[in-house]
Amino acid sequence: MRFLSVWAGLLLAGVLVCGCTKDVGALDEADQAIPLLEKAAGKADEGEFASAVRLYTHALSAYPDAARGHLDVALILDTQLKDYVRAIYHYQRYLEERPETEKAPMIKERIRRAEQLFAATIIEPGQSAEKVAALKQDVSRLKKVLADVARERDDLRARLAQADAAARRSPDPAPPPVVRPTTYVVEFGDTLTSIAQDMYGDGSRWRDIQVANRSLLGRSDQVKVGQELKIP
Repeated sequence: MRFLSVWAGLLLAGVLVCGCTKDVGALDEADQAIPLLEKAAGKADEGEFASAVRLYTHALSAYPDAARGHLDVALILDTQLKDYVRAIYHYQRYLEERPETEKAPMIKERIRRAEQLFAATIIEPGQSAEKVAALKQDVSRLKKVLADVARERDDLRARLAQADAAARRSPDPAPPPVVRPTTYVVEFGDTLTSIAQDMYGDGSRWRDIQVANRSLLGRSDQVKVGQELKIP
């Protein structure tokens, strides 16, 4: 039977027992549609489990939030490659990313079995209970490390979100000041009003120009072609 069919059967059994929320199911389907994860699943379907694990690892590096990839690679490591420590890690990562999943009881049971199977591979018959206890402590420390990593990741995400929000709230930089000429040579058809409109964008400021050029214009508001006016 194809590998993915077996996994689908296991998941279906979990769903029949405890159900699966619509939101988590939709997120998992979206993850599985990522091309790299699809390619990894194809390798697993062909029985090339080591290649599948490498592809899943690459995909999860590129898409760290694709939680379903953790769940699928955990099953390969657990049931096919017997790499129980890495399987436990990926099971835990899936639960961290999708804590609301109703498949949690089934996954936690697989974690418990993987811990037992891992212990069985390194404990020979007759070894002391102290050895077993030490191994359990190692597993507990591993879980703590995973929890610390998850907290650091969440803290980093929160700080990045705050920085992004702050950047969005920052006002746009002030436009550069408009640099105007300090003088203007009168051309045909010019009036003080038209010159003020050109220089200030406000024709009503013609009197500013007249006052600045009183020595040339006196009290007149008339200008002549060729006159060089000061622009205050």
